[in-house]
Amino acid sequence: VLGGSFAGGGVACVDCDNRGSGAAASVRHLFGLGHRRYLLVSGPTNLSNARDRLEGVRQALAARGVELDEQNVLICNDSVNVNEQTAAAIRRRLRGGDQPTAIIAGGYYLALATMHVIHQAGLSIPDDVSVVGFDDPEAAPLLNPPLTTVRQPLKEMAAQAFSLLRDLIAGDLSEPSTILL
Repeated sequence: VLGGSFAGGGVACVDCDNRGSGAAASVRHLFGLGHRRYLLVSGPTNLSNARDRLEGVRQALAARGVELDEQNVLICNDSVNVNEQTAAAIRRRLRGGDQPTAIIAGGYYLALATMHVIHQAGLSIPDDVSVVGFDDPEAAPLLNPPLTTVRQPLKEMAAQAFSLLRDLIAGDLSEPSTILL
């Protein structure tokens, strides 16, 4: 599996370290900008990437004394689209008395949809709220404002996946392993 993992093992996997490196980097960046009130927009947690990013953000914030309570964690049923229920929840949080100043979106498309909701609410990015996403496609800097995203080492991930597959085919890999980059 490339770009995901299975907790039970038995399957060779190559993924980026969404929990440690990715989530920690997004929190470190936003915390460094002075943000203390966060909202997380996550993909479905049955997907390893979404689950790891959610837990990584929680851990990185907790290490800085910031608890992410349930009203500030929105789980989408899709890793690409924000449904109307989630968009409405984002709008409610942006209007609240303790509205978030930073939103971490668990993927590029979730970040785009979140940015759209922010603009619809009449707020400005990054003046009113900052947004960080994951996946860093080439289009991210073309947005207005450009989207800050966590970059995955895709070429290295593909090379490692190829090596694992080659070793599996050749019979040189006795136990499937998970490699996190």
